[in-house]
Amino acid sequence: MIIFIPIETNIRETIPKIFLTYKILYGSKYKVIIGGQRFLNQKIEEFKNCIWLDKHTFHERLKSRNIHKSNHVIVLDEEGPISLHDEFTKKTLYSKYFFKLINTLILWGKKDFSKLPIVKNKKINLEVQGHPKFDILKKNYFQIFEKEIKYIKNKYKKFVFIPGSLHVEDRSNEFASIIRSWAKKYNVNDRIINKFMNYNLLERDNYLQFLKFIKKLAKENPKILFVFRKHPVEDEKKLSEHLGEIPKNLKLEYKFTVTPWLIACEYFLHSGCTTAIEAAILKKKIIFYSTKKISNHEKFKKFKFSNLNFTDESKCIKFFKNISKGKMTYKLTNIDNFIYNNDSNKFFYNKFIKYINNVKFKNKSKIYYRKNNKSFVSKLSIIFFNILSVFKNQIILKTFLKKYLPEKYIFGKEAALKKFTSLEESEIRYVMSKLNKLHKKQIKIKYSKISDSVFKVERI
Repeated sequence: MIIFIPIETNIRETIPKIFLTYKILYGSKYKVIIGGQRFLNQKIEEFKNCIWLDKHTFHERLKSRNIHKSNHVIVLDEEGPISLHDEFTKKTLYSKYFFKLINTLILWGKKDFSKLPIVKNKKINLEVQGHPKFDILKKNYFQIFEKEIKYIKNKYKKFVFIPGSLHVEDRSNEFASIIRSWAKKYNVNDRIINKFMNYNLLERDNYLQFLKFIKKLAKENPKILFVFRKHPVEDEKKLSEHLGEIPKNLKLEYKFTVTPWLIACEYFLHSGCTTAIEAAILKKKIIFYSTKKISNHEKFKKFKFSNLNFTDESKCIKFFKNISKGKMTYKLTNIDNFIYNNDSNKFFYNKFIKYINNVKFKNKSKIYYRKNNKSFVSKLSIIFFNILSVFKNQIILKTFLKKYLPEKYIFGKEAALKKFTSLEESEIRYVMSKLNKLHKKQIKIKYSKISDSVFKVERI
């Protein structure tokens, strides 16, 4: 049998999903097709009797692929646990239309149950399993990031790690129009929409204030090294414009996924980032700084993973000045109900493999590949759609016309490339070989390239 594991964002998803692929090969009879989400239909036209692990796309995109008609669809939300989602996000992502298209929803923790919208019209399997990215935070698997951790520690020694966000992006009238047009499809009322828009403005302002604050913090604490790593989708040019000239002890980094930075750092400073969950699992000293306006917001309160939470910049600066004097009382929040696989004894892959091993199909998995069509009409069609793509990216997406596009066309080629560039066989082999060395009984693996950035991986 075959399971599809699509990757939407390179730097965030690739290693956890290769890790999960290895564990599936090790603990089941499944073959895995792993690759860039936007490349999967390049050569594959259709598939049946397979499992599709969705990162949670909008229901329209899921429906347009017709995956649900003859496959088992499992959804694992990459954006965060449902318990952190606001009312607008739950209404649009977890709509009644969405639940008609899936078989199983994986929850990050028990708290998600209380925040989950009521599921109607179809029996959905609800599984509390956590997330594979928390599995690789166990000390046994640090070897996956051995090169990266060594590079970071050699370069920076002791440092405060600061993760970036993508909220430098403009919250213009155009953005508001798009949000409102989406909301109409899901019958979201104006109260919820306005609340969401207001929160987004607060969130953006909070992040811009945070960027100003970390510059001041670094200047006031010249003996402490601060390392800022931008969000994978964050616009580097806009970020540089907002930061301007920075002090020498504030370093900007763009390398690697966030995990080795979290493992290597001594302190973790954030302004409301979900990577704080990973920092909490690694038992890092977490400092949370936010503006007063947003600090009491229901959603933002959930980012308080320790007792070190500040809205007053002078108090936060003073805290860092006292670090070297050892004047600090630190207490970490218990996140057992928040994340299932948060400790060393619980693993996402164990529960996930047990689940997929019990999924039954009447027939074997089938993959239908596209035929190479070299006819004149086919070539003309490709040229026509390429012209449409250029027109969309260069004209429509830069005007008010953007709001009339279906959801899947709203983000242009530039945004797609920021999320996912490519996946190479060597990347998969590297992580697989690292994992194989950690097991007494090693497995032999076969790799077959299907198309650009898409591979079939199976045990032999």
